Amino acid sequence: MTNPLPERLDLSAAEANLLIAWWFEASKQLRSFHDEVASKPPSLQTLHQASWLGLRARTDPALLNSLAWKGILESLPTRPPSPRSREQAANALARELKLQCEACQRAFDAHLQAFLSTDQLPGLGDPDPVIQTVDRIDALARAAVGVSWLIDGDQPVEAMQVRQVLEQVEQFLKRVGNRADCLAVAQERLEAMVSTISESVLSSDAYLSMRQSALIGQLPNHEQAVRRSALWLANAAGRVYWAVRNAEMRAAAISESGSDESAADDPYDLVAALRRRAQGLVSSELERDAAVVAARILSAPPLLAAADAGVPRPNLRLTWVSPDEERVATCSFSEGDATAVIRIFRGDDLDASFSGISVTCLGIASTADQGLAKLDLRSLSVRGDDADRARELADRVSVLWVGEDQWLCESFELIGS
Repeated sequence: MTNPLPERLDLSAAEANLLIAWWFEASKQLRSFHDEVASKPPSLQTLHQASWLGLRARTDPALLNSLAWKGILESLPTRPPSPRSREQAANALARELKLQCEACQRAFDAHLQAFLSTDQLPGLGDPDPVIQTVDRIDALARAAVGVSWLIDGDQPVEAMQVRQVLEQVEQFLKRVGNRADCLAVAQERLEAMVSTISESVLSSDAYLSMRQSALIGQLPNHEQAVRRSALWLANAAGRVYWAVRNAEMRAAAISESGSDESAADDPYDLVAALRRRAQGLVSSELERDAAVVAARILSAPPLLAAADAGVPRPNLRLTWVSPDEERVATCSFSEGDATAVIRIFRGDDLDASFSGISVTCLGIASTADQGLAKLDLRSLSVRGDDADRARELADRVSVLWVGEDQWLCESFELIGS
C-alpha cells in the first residue's frame, strides 16, 4: 500500500490518524466512481467529490504532499465546467446535500440532548459515535465548499435551489460551533482537524484569525465558503476546550470542598440550573423559571432613566468567594440596568484596600476603587435563543476574575421573579 502520509513532516498521532482516515475514505470513493467519472465531462458527480474538493481548498498543501494523495487530488477538476452544466450539476446535488445536512442535524441533536440531560461532559462513554458525527459534519462542510465552487467559480450561476440548501448548511455549522461542548470526547479529533487548515484560510495566530473572521464578508462567495468550513472547526474546538477546562475546575472545586456535586452550595449551582433549563425551553411557565429569568435579566438592554416607571423589576443577586475564602464579592443585577456594581467585603465590612485591581465579570473588565467595581452593562453582547443565552451567561458569571485569581460563584438569589 502506498503510504498516504507526507514524508519529512512532524505529525502528531491524532493528525496522522486523521490524514490516514481521510485518505482511506477518499480512496474507497474514488474507486467506486472512477469509471463513471472517466466517461463523462469533468464536473462533480457526487458529494464525495465535492467534499474532497473542499478538502483541497482548505487544507495546508504540505499535509497532502504525498504520492497517495496526488492521485486522488489529480482526479478532481481544476476548472469549473460551462455555466449551464455547472448549474445542472449543482442543482442535482441539492437534494443529497440537504439530506446529508438533516442527517448531521439529527446526530448532533442526539449528542446535545444526551449532554444536556446529564449536565456534565460525557467523558466515560464510547467516543467513537461522537467522532463519527464530527467527521460527518466536517464532510458536509467540505462538500458545501465543493458545491459553492460549482456555482460561483468563474461566472456565478443562479442555482437558487442549491443556494438555499447551502444557507441551511451554513446556519447548522454556526450552531454546531456555538454548542460543540456536547462533542467534548472528540476534542483530539477536532484539534487535529483545526491543525490541518491552511494559514491563508484561517491563521493559527489568534489576532490574524480574528481579522480573517471579521473580514470574511469581503471575500468572493466561494472563498467565504472555504473559510466558513474552517470557522466551524475553530469555534467548535474552542468551545470544547473551555467546556473541558470548566469541567476540570468544577471537579477540582468539588474535590477541594469535599461536598457532593448535587449539594446546594456547589459553586457551579448557577451553571447547573441554567443548563438544566436550557434543555427544555418548552414550558408555559417560562417566565417564572429561575434560569430563564436570570438570563433575561442579564441580557436585557439598558433602560433609559426616563422610561423606568418605578415598576418592580426582577433582580438577580450573585455572591462569589475568593480562593482563600477570606473575602466575598456581591453584585445585584436588575433587568434593564445600564450599570452594575460589584462590592468586595472582608467579613461584614467593605474592603477599601481593593483599589487599582482589575475585576472582570460577564466578559466586562473594570478597575476596583475602594472595594467597588462598576460594570458597564451596555457593552454586554449575547446572541441566540433563550437556551443559548442561558448557557453562555451561566458560564460567564460562574467565575469572577479579580486580578489573576478566579473567585467562584457561591450562591445566587432571584427576587421579584
